[in-house]
Amino acid sequence: MNKNDIRILELIQRKEVSSRVEIANKIGISQAAVSKRVKYLIENGYIKENYDKNKKTNGRNSIGLEINPNLGRVLGLYLAPEEISIVLSDLEGNLLELEKKKIENIKEVKKIYFDLIKKYSSKNRIINIGIAMNGIVDVQNGMSVYSAAYGWNNVEVKSEIEKKFGIPVFVENGMNLMALYEKTYGLCKEKKSFVVINIGSGVGAGVYLNNKIYHGKDFGVGEIGHIPFDLSKEARICSCGNKGCIETILADWRIEEKALKLTGINYTYDEIVKRANDGEALFQEIFIDLIPVFLNIIFWITTLINPEELIIYGKINKCEDFFWRELKRRVKEGNLNKNNILTIKTARFDSDVIVHGAVLYALETLTETIKL
Repeated sequence: MNKNDIRILELIQRKEVSSRVEIANKIGISQAAVSKRVKYLIENGYIKENYDKNKKTNGRNSIGLEINPNLGRVLGLYLAPEEISIVLSDLEGNLLELEKKKIENIKEVKKIYFDLIKKYSSKNRIINIGIAMNGIVDVQNGMSVYSAAYGWNNVEVKSEIEKKFGIPVFVENGMNLMALYEKTYGLCKEKKSFVVINIGSGVGAGVYLNNKIYHGKDFGVGEIGHIPFDLSKEARICSCGNKGCIETILADWRIEEKALKLTGINYTYDEIVKRANDGEALFQEIFIDLIPVFLNIIFWITTLINPEELIIYGKINKCEDFFWRELKRRVKEGNLNKNNILTIKTARFDSDVIVHGAVLYALETLTETIKL
């Protein structure tokens, strides 16, 4: 297999081309050369012809091509703070099975995902595994550099799974795979640069810059929840061990804690939001007090990256105009470039988005597997 073969597979896998003519135009080689390489890939079982994907080219039918589904399946896993999700997918990205396991004991995390991989790999030919991790991930080596949720430091996730199952594994930060999902299927399909932020039990971000996931020098990009913000003596201790991190202010548990302190009643997050949306000033103020933290995040992102869009995930999106109108007003008021206002969109968080992103990552790295 040569470089053109790999390039052809990448283009077909990413659905950028579906015919020999399109391949020739895309990679700049003759149609005769493309036909020779396509013949090789078909004979060796990597791709197949699909006449349902035929296209008219200069009045003639151009035969459609696709990755051969008989190559096997891929798995996507999301190692979240409280549960582990696994998805079985075909090579077209169609999700076939989804399963979730609660983490009752942090010490059982590895056993849970080993058991899940064993279950699905024993019944299917798995050719690739994409894994979404919480925390800082060394993408090149497939290592969990730091996970506050699991108490991990430099855990070799990739090599441990590959050694046990003999299946190529590719590991990425979960927020980055959320961004990959948004780029592929979601709100940012037409955007080159954007940022997604998720606010839940923690706070994290994924950065897509010039049509690529951006990792930075040491893969720490996106861990915005652990930026210190509250420098007072009363600042809460974060899960990372530091005090006053953004996570200790924006996280869902912190909102519930604040409402309890103000009212003496254990309200759920949803109840707090409902009371705020119903116009109760005390509950609205809980959310309005978060705006300076949001502004800090937004202005740093705007100044350093200047993305086209910012997507905010989380239960905070249940807040109505009283919050978002005021946030956007202050963003506009404080923006240095008055003619370049950042577009802010909201989306409800679903962990299935991240595990679906892990599947997309497994499919994107399929050609890496073939090179191996």
